[in-house]
Amino acid sequence: MRLTGIAASPRRGGNSEALLDSALAGAREAGAEVEKIAAAELDIEPCRNCGGCSRTGTCVVGDDMRRLYALLRRTDRLVISSPIFFGHLPGKFKGLIDRLQCFWVEKYALKKEAGAAPPRREGKGEGKGLFLCCGALKTREFFEMAKRTIEIAMKCLDMELGEALFFPGIDEKLAADAHPEILDEARAAGRRLAER
Repeated sequence: MRLTGIAASPRRGGNSEALLDSALAGAREAGAEVEKIAAAELDIEPCRNCGGCSRTGTCVVGDDMRRLYALLRRTDRLVISSPIFFGHLPGKFKGLIDRLQCFWVEKYALKKEAGAAPPRREGKGEGKGLFLCCGALKTREFFEMAKRTIEIAMKCLDMELGEALFFPGIDEKLAADAHPEILDEARAAGRRLAER
């Protein structure tokens, strides 16, 4: 089983990435083949809303999303870990999600079946996802807004969000290290995801 983890934060080595690393460790323990991507290190332009993908379902922008598109097509499980910025996902990562428009076009506008386009995975809805999210505030509404965006993005990838874990009050860099119980929780969630 192939599992991809995406670190959404622009800050490397922070809390959400620590949570992601714990989840990926759990997935490895369960036998998954794991690959980690850091959104901060990708050269990604925002969606231009140019309509370039409207006929083929293929994005016309030539940047690092091309490599990510190929990776997302072949992954079986997806873990996304993000902080909350001003009540939502960080800007660059939200831009990455916007660039999934070509998958939306392929699936909903062009209604391409498996085989008519490069395959995503064996069965519709087979892919499972995990969302890990931390933030300074304890307002659940912000976490829920971010979760909804992740759910929509995963649907475009023929995946379903199986589990979402929220970690309020985790903000200062390395704050997660002072709470080993949340890292253990993320590790267990990664293991469960890989075992499904």
